Amino acid sequence: RARDAGGVLDAEDPKVEEQMSGVLADEVEALIKKAREEAEILRQDAEEEARNARSLEDEFGDGSDGPQRKYTLQEPDRVLVRLKVEHSGFATLNNQRFGSQFVGQVANPSDILLFHKRRQAEAAKGGKSAASRKKRGAAGLDLPVEPEDLENLNIEDLVTENLVNNEKKLELL
Repeated sequence: RARDAGGVLDAEDPKVEEQMSGVLADEVEALIKKAREEAEILRQDAEEEARNARSLEDEFGDGSDGPQRKYTLQEPDRVLVRLKVEHSGFATLNNQRFGSQFVGQVANPSDILLFHKRRQAEAAKGGKSAASRKKRGAAGLDLPVEPEDLENLNIEDLVTENLVNNEKKLELL
């Protein structure tokens, strides 16, 4: 179940999409703010290191201008944001429509949200469905084959056995 600041979102509520959009927009805004703060700290550290490098070049250099910047950021305030949203029981939002409110703030407005569904508990534990287990059991595939049994197996015998004893005959289409 999805939670907003005031409680829990109800999948049956007709305005759940608006509420979910609001909750996700708040989360994305918080991520944008955090990313900008971290980027600013990185920029300050880079500028300080560049000043230190220039002072060392001035002190020990050969009098040339030194290395030039290899790149510049065209839009340093636009950050990359990706929010992984588990949406079991809820509809997904349109990524492009949701991202349109962040155009100019993020570098990837059309793919901010990454929706996924939680795997079922049985599948997550490595279990198979009852029908699948039944089919594997009927075919004898659920039991391990002992190595000594493999020594006596011959591919030609297996093919012949399957062609002769098979209830369904092979057909050419």
